[in-house]
Amino acid sequence: MCSFILTSWFFIFAGSMQMPLGNGWAGSEYQAKLEARQQNGQLLILAHGVNNGNMEAQLRYEMQAERTGAAGTSRNTQSGRCRLGAGRDVVVSQLTFSVSPADAYTISLRLLDTQGNEVAADSLQYTGQ
Repeated sequence: MCSFILTSWFFIFAGSMQMPLGNGWAGSEYQAKLEARQQNGQLLILAHGVNNGNMEAQLRYEMQAERTGAAGTSRNTQSGRCRLGAGRDVVVSQLTFSVSPADAYTISLRLLDTQGNEVAADSLQYTGQ
C-alpha cells in the first residue's frame, strides 16, 4: 500500500503497448524501475519499487517528470511512503502525459530509506512518437 502527494494532476490511462525502460539497480536489495506504455496519444509512466530482500521494507519514493515541447516546459513531482513486501514488485506511483511528436520527457525515480538515504534509483528519457 502506498500514499502519494501529487503536485500536478494528470489523467491516468492504461495503455496496452508496454515498453520496459530504465535500468534500475538489479543487484541490490531494492530496485527502482520506471516503465512506459504508449497508446492513442497517451504516455503512461509506472514507477515500481522492488524489494529483493526477505523482509518487508518501509520506504519513501520521489518521482520527478519533466515534459519539454513547443508549448514550453511542465514539471510534475510526486512523493510518498510505500511498504514493499519481501520479494515483491509494487507500483508506487503513476502519471500520464498527452504525447506530441515534438515533446521530450525526462522522468526520474528514487527510493529512500527512513533516514532519507537513497537505496535505489532509475531514470528514463522518452521522445514523443
